[in-house]
Amino acid sequence: MNRIEKSAIRTFLQNHLLTNCMLEKEIIQYIFHLLHGKGKIFSTDETHFSWGGGFYAQVSSFHLKDDTCIQSIISHAAAIELLILLSKIYMDKAFRQIATHFPDKQIQIARLKRYLES
Repeated sequence: MNRIEKSAIRTFLQNHLLTNCMLEKEIIQYIFHLLHGKGKIFSTDETHFSWGGGFYAQVSSFHLKDDTCIQSIISHAAAIELLILLSKIYMDKAFRQIATHFPDKQIQIARLKRYLES
């Protein structure tokens, strides 16, 4: 059985964002910053598992018979990492908007956000 390493997904993401991505440099730097957070693919804390692309790559590798589809799995895993990151960005924005509409509920909103992020 082939095993897809986390480093392969990291390399793919880094190469894609630095060479193929048409976003502004500041946005790409911000994406890299977020991808280094707890539970994200670039996190240096090895005790946290990447539930996005890392999980997908490990499950997909159980069915891998040869090297022909490894690159496809790596690119899909990277896309999943970015989709999960995007959902976090939208969740943060939504909580900021909710907090401005319900200033008297700040504590409850913060607790709900922490719960959803854990």
